[in-house]
Amino acid sequence: MTDKLSWETINRYVDGELSPRDAAEVAKAVATDPEFADQVSVLSSLKAAVAQSTDGLRRDLDLSEARKKKTWIPWAAGFAAVLLACTLMSILVLKSGLLQPASGIRLAQAIHSEWLNAQPMQRDPKHKDLLQTTMVGLDLDAYVPDLSKVDLSFSGIRKVTTQGVEGLHIGYLGPSGCMVSLVVFRNHIRLSKELSYFKLSTDGRPIYGWRVGTTGFYLLAHKMDPGRLHTIAEVVHRLTRARLPLDPTSVIALNDARTTGQPCLS
Repeated sequence: MTDKLSWETINRYVDGELSPRDAAEVAKAVATDPEFADQVSVLSSLKAAVAQSTDGLRRDLDLSEARKKKTWIPWAAGFAAVLLACTLMSILVLKSGLLQPASGIRLAQAIHSEWLNAQPMQRDPKHKDLLQTTMVGLDLDAYVPDLSKVDLSFSGIRKVTTQGVEGLHIGYLGPSGCMVSLVVFRNHIRLSKELSYFKLSTDGRPIYGWRVGTTGFYLLAHKMDPGRLHTIAEVVHRLTRARLPLDPTSVIALNDARTTGQPCLS
């Protein structure tokens, strides 16, 4: 269960609503994963703040006035609690979006694997409309480069939801079976602005991550030559930060990497 630990599960854990077995699994995850511990801490603090505020409001109410307006007290207390909860929930929603790199890697890998298993692979001729519609729907401020000049066409542009987190998946499909994924998440400020290299523990293949503003990017590929993938990551990192289309220098670098690297393995 811990690999699918959602905010709903954490919420039930904090409220003591899980079964003893599930609660023990969550407690184990909290003890071993700093991110889960952080989420539990945030939610616990939020609930405590709401409870404390409601109790304080009830104590401060004029009891003599309350006798005249008995129905006003619960309404006022409830309204204040809801108002405070909404304010704190907005912080919590933002907090839940502040993915740690480790979680971003796991989610990006899951999204990439799902795309690889989808059949058939098709290019998206209307990629501009698809990108615009999807990013508007996600309220996502990001620039996604077009790599078709180096034979990596858009494929599988879609909104994705996994473990309660929404994101954007952009697939790039090469003519010889190369498949590159760019996964984008909102509010990912814990990721470095610089291009970061991570190694997937499951299969040893690399994944690259970086941040532009508050938007997080992860780039990974299916059995691509490591040197070529690194060049693609460098170019895409630069273009997403500059919000510029593919330039001649980048085209040369990407074509050189494809020529000197090993072909993608099926």
